[in-house]
Amino acid sequence: MLYLINKGDKMSKRTNRDTSKKLLTECGIDGGLLYNLTDDKFEIQFEYYEDSEKDSKTFSEITLLEYVATSYGESCLTLFRRVEQYDLNKIISFNRSCSYRFLPAMFCLRQYIELKLKCLYMLVNRTSFDNNHNLKELTSFIKEKGFSLNNFNVAINFVNKYEHNDAAFFRYMIDKNFKCTKKISMNMHMYNQIHDMILNMENEYNKVKDKVRYKID
Repeated sequence: MLYLINKGDKMSKRTNRDTSKKLLTECGIDGGLLYNLTDDKFEIQFEYYEDSEKDSKTFSEITLLEYVATSYGESCLTLFRRVEQYDLNKIISFNRSCSYRFLPAMFCLRQYIELKLKCLYMLVNRTSFDNNHNLKELTSFIKEKGFSLNNFNVAINFVNKYEHNDAAFFRYMIDKNFKCTKKISMNMHMYNQIHDMILNMENEYNKVKDKVRYKID
């Protein structure tokens, strides 16, 4: 079965991956994804033709990145639901199992924030982004265009409390000088806070997107 969803205005074509920035070129439908569902596979086509004549190709770099960001956001919430089950009345092995989900949950949260900021960067600058993982720097690039990102700032400050400005913290907990983390204190009951944080960022993202696309004041 094939489903075409989320038709919107035209957007961008994939750019080459190198260190130089590329202008985004409109190509097809922003938000267009083609789903192919079978008994054992769920396939998504990010590039396809809208008709059999193959004269109307659709591909949006931002749509693809939005999909990846949403994947990390949903995975973050799934993992934090498990973390939330932590209970002192349960045996240590159960609680230890809950704790194993904390780092990947935080990693997914950070990835969600970074990819959403990079989507916004492409939207407001009309170019591809640098290979930059610094969340505050990515935010500043967007603020320079006159957009307020208060909810993203809240989330970034939350993440920085744990990673201490080390973008690789949630992957290794060892810094570039191979200095190991001595201790990590994990708050095991943050699901509602994280859920609201992601929801607020999503709303803020969509407001900026609408302003850029439809020139809303």
